[in-house]
Amino acid sequence: MFTADDRTPTDSWFTANIQQIHPSGDCWMMDVSPESGNTCDSYGIKNRKSERPTSASNKTHGQKERCHSVEGVQRQKIFGEKLNRKWKKFPWTRQKRYISGIPRQVLKAFTKRIGYRNFGAHSSIREIFDYIIESKLVCRACTELQGSKFLQHQIIHCNWADRLDILDQVVEKLISICKQKYGNLVVQCFFELGNPSVEREILLRMKNSLCDIAMSEYGSWVLQRAILSTNNELLQIVSDVIVPHAYMLALDNFGHHVLQRIIEHGSGAIVHALLVNVIGRRRNSRLIQLSKDVYGCRFIQRMLENTSPVDRGVIINTILGSTRAFFAVCKHQYGNYVVQHILSHFGEQYSMVVMDLLECKLSKMAKKQVLLKCFGSAIQTWW
Repeated sequence: MFTADDRTPTDSWFTANIQQIHPSGDCWMMDVSPESGNTCDSYGIKNRKSERPTSASNKTHGQKERCHSVEGVQRQKIFGEKLNRKWKKFPWTRQKRYISGIPRQVLKAFTKRIGYRNFGAHSSIREIFDYIIESKLVCRACTELQGSKFLQHQIIHCNWADRLDILDQVVEKLISICKQKYGNLVVQCFFELGNPSVEREILLRMKNSLCDIAMSEYGSWVLQRAILSTNNELLQIVSDVIVPHAYMLALDNFGHHVLQRIIEHGSGAIVHALLVNVIGRRRNSRLIQLSKDVYGCRFIQRMLENTSPVDRGVIINTILGSTRAFFAVCKHQYGNYVVQHILSHFGEQYSMVVMDLLECKLSKMAKKQVLLKCFGSAIQTWW
């Protein structure tokens, strides 16, 4: 073994090669000439040992961390070495990934049902999503639980271009999707985005079938979500269709829930129009009939809480203005809840009126819950 300083002046080939490898001579060589005992007639060149430590396998460098100093100077730090206090670590930035929102095994079964054949260990959610969009399988995916979950997760987390791709296929069969057990959840997700233009498009597509949707189990969920999320302008679109059919919806198993959301979130003008259309020309009979209905009594209670004092007086005077009507409501299985509601919220004004009506029949109605409300309100008034 020898260095550049050991070379002889007559070895011109050696000098040229040393200078070609590194002009400064900062390297070392091994003599593999025939005189050294080797059979090869060449020079084997070995570079200087790297300053950076390597792993145990001597093939890859150790893991490094990126650091930056308070003064803004950047450097690399070997993993495992203690960092100086003036150096602060900052995390690696990761690219946003598409995720499905459902377990991978369940996702595999779902992709098999929709005909996606390329699912494997390296299958990306983006590829599955593109397959659903390009194959126009959004409506089919809405009909099952896992497909609905997959679409809901994409609507909430993906970009607007992908959301609109889903919406374009949903609106083609919007009414049927709203009535489906899992499809209605996909439609509800669009109202959670807070985009008035998307909400308007959906409501206008539903406009001619709003009453039909309101009286279906799952469709009523969509309308309630829409009422809670939309602004006053879009709420007016819903109320213009719903109000003329208010009496029919108030007696419906699912429709009365939609009316209650309108009463709670609508303006005073909408609530007044709702009451006028419910009572119609037969004011007394319709209010009494609603008070005695299992769903209508809930509608009356919401009206008492949210309507104007004038309209509230119309309802209460209809119930308490006639002894016959009052006892018909008070003795009824569901009507008594309306009387209790009046005494609970407006007892100071009407508790004595109820006591006067019940004075001649207290002994016969001693077991009724309405008496407890009457006596409680009356005692507070007397004290």
